[in-house]
Amino acid sequence: MEEKYSDSVRNIKIEGICSDSKFGELNFESIINLLKSMVSEVVELEDLDYRNNLTQSEINQIDSARNNLRNYINQIENFSITQPNAAQVREGIIQNLQSYYENSFASQTRQALLYLRDKVRLNAKNSESEYRKLASELQKLVSEVKTEKEKLKADQESIKQDRGIVSSKYLSEFFENESSDAKIESNKLKAKFEKFTGFLTIVVFICFAVYLVIRKNLIEDNSLKIEFAIVTATFVAILFFYVRVLLREYNISKHIQISNKHRANVASTVQGLLSQVDQDPELKTSLVKEASTAIFQSDSTGYLTKDQIEVSTPIKEVVNTIMTKN
Repeated sequence: MEEKYSDSVRNIKIEGICSDSKFGELNFESIINLLKSMVSEVVELEDLDYRNNLTQSEINQIDSARNNLRNYINQIENFSITQPNAAQVREGIIQNLQSYYENSFASQTRQALLYLRDKVRLNAKNSESEYRKLASELQKLVSEVKTEKEKLKADQESIKQDRGIVSSKYLSEFFENESSDAKIESNKLKAKFEKFTGFLTIVVFICFAVYLVIRKNLIEDNSLKIEFAIVTATFVAILFFYVRVLLREYNISKHIQISNKHRANVASTVQGLLSQVDQDPELKTSLVKEASTAIFQSDSTGYLTKDQIEVSTPIKEVVNTIMTKN
């Protein structure tokens, strides 16, 4: 603000100027209050930044008032009691200043002051309204954060107390989904196996019928009969091999389906049991151990023998390690 109004009169010492001892009895103490009032109004206009908030004609009027005020102050500073007719000059300065204030200065500054003050009050009112709105939103946000913090704390306590239950629930859902996927795959393989088995039966029947016809009626060459038999046997063997692969895949899918269904049932049962023994950590630990063994051990399902599924896996190794240590 000081840079914009570098010619401001705010730092002028009115009392010091008007009461200067060099004036003797011809001092200007009688107009100290008037000059202070005029300076105060000009400074307030500067503080309200009148040059950015008024029309150009209003700015020109106030600039004129500021310049005239400074000129009167300069006249007082330059007054000398040794000059001719010093008393009359002093009275002329005082009377001219009083007349200027009443007839011009007040009208040039007061209306602008009233307008700028109202504008500041309106802005302050809007700012207060915005502040209250912001304070309300902030209070609401603090309340929401507090609620979320309490909820998080409650969730942490719940997880701490029910971590076995949460794990069992997750495992139950996981193995149930895996079992459903395996069931879909096994149904696809079953349909493919049934279709291919039917096709194989028809092929074998046709080959056998053709062989009988060739043997009895059409071909006397034994070497040709042998070649036909070898080709037919090879073709049928390949078909049987493919059927065996399909059957193997089907058995694996059914085994996975039943095994995961069993694991899902175990996890679901453990979930219910753990919720009943929450106050007994030792029993809870024992249940988790037994559940781990029941879930991850390899058992025959009727589709694969135990020897066929006895394969070491990372999960099995972890479970065996934990069971051994405990």
